[in-house]
Formats: sequence, structure tokens, C-alpha cells
Amino acid sequence: MLPSWFGNGEIEPHAGGAVRLMDGHIRGTVTQFRPPHFLAYTWNVFDPGEDVSSHPESYLQLELGMQDNNDTVLTLTHFPIPE
Repeated sequence: MLPSWFGNGEIEPHAGGAVRLMDGHIRGTVTQFRPPHFLAYTWNVFDPGEDVSSHPESYLQLELGMQDNNDTVLTLTHFPIPE
């Protein structure tokens, strides 16, 4: 599922793990990992050749929950939204 959302990349599944998505265009660090229900990480955009991003850092959270009818709900929160 990850490649269809974020292109080629990897999220190391532990707090402090590296996040590299879209061939390294998006990079960050896992801040919380509580499988199978919650994942949070920093999100930063890197232009080609950049080692330090010129863009502001933001935060992404993915949480799985259940509705009353037992359907699974994915809540994605991204804050603040980069311009």
C-alpha cells in the first residue's frame, strides 16, 4: 500500500526510525509507533540535492479506528499544512 500512496520509500517501524518517501523527496522521523493503530512522524520536503530542507517541517499522524458498524476508519492528520 505504501508505494501507491507515497511512491518508492520506506518507514522504519519504531520510534526514532527514518522516514523516506517519494524517492527521498519527503523525509522525516517516526515520533510514535503503536501498531496496529497509530503512526506519527515528522514530514519535510527536500528539493533535489538538498541535505537541509528549505521548507518548514510538519507532522503527519495515521490512526486506525472502528465505527459502530465495525467498519475500519483511517484518520490522517497533517499539521500545519505546508503552503
